[in-house]
Amino acid sequence: MINLSGERLERSHIDEFNDCINKLGARFSEYAFANLFLFRKQHDYRVLREKGHLFLQGITYDGSRYIMPFSPVREIPAELLNGFMKDGFSLFPIHENDLPYFTSRFGASFDHNSDDSDYIYTREKIEKLPGRYLHKKRNLIKQYRTLYSYEDIEYDCSLAPDALKALDRWFELSGLPLEDTDYAACSEAINDCAFLNLKGMAFYADSVPVGFLLGEPLNAETFVFHFAKGVTAFKGIYAHMYNSFALSLPKNYKFLNLEQDLGKENLRQAKSTYLQDDLLKKYRVKLN
Repeated sequence: MINLSGERLERSHIDEFNDCINKLGARFSEYAFANLFLFRKQHDYRVLREKGHLFLQGITYDGSRYIMPFSPVREIPAELLNGFMKDGFSLFPIHENDLPYFTSRFGASFDHNSDDSDYIYTREKIEKLPGRYLHKKRNLIKQYRTLYSYEDIEYDCSLAPDALKALDRWFELSGLPLEDTDYAACSEAINDCAFLNLKGMAFYADSVPVGFLLGEPLNAETFVFHFAKGVTAFKGIYAHMYNSFALSLPKNYKFLNLEQDLGKENLRQAKSTYLQDDLLKKYRVKLN
């Protein structure tokens, strides 16, 4: 009998999860402790341990109950995976390479929600912004760097007051209700960056804090951006932020993961304008 009650995800779980995540080397943005911890309430995460394997029980943004494995799925006892699915859970997020295993072994079905897909870019593209279509981005960067006296500083928690000022200004300009934004999770990340091992950059124009990026290595070749907030009153701020940060990263990071768009049209348009190199689908596997 599988114990599905679990325990709430807490700060004390960081080492246990990071150990599993590092061994997985996953590309999905969910496989980052900061992401899990900062959005623990939205997904109602519960920590499960069965037969020496670690799992999270959660709820997707569209209300689907799922189990998230933290071991390679082919190394998890088949009866355990089958038991989760028999209890009405989907297994999520599952990579397309593992789908044949589930269909042949369990006769399972699968689907995906495009709102979940991660936007993947080559780091070189964000550095160089090549081609005619990305010429607009190059122009925006040129305008920003011409119009303003700018400074980009590697982020640490001493810069939290300035990042919070930029976040507050971003929120004012967004025109969105607080509950429709990630303001709470973002402010927690700003203040708790050391504990969460977040890296990033703070951006200043004419000595005013106008933006920040926060993220972390997802694997040896991929850096994931958890938060990118810019004050759009400063023209070109986003193009400058992405470009400047990509140029600052160590060269082993070949890919940038800008996470999903959550079905929000403004995010979809903003991320698509950089011409993603891949939309990384995350599959939900369940029994028929």
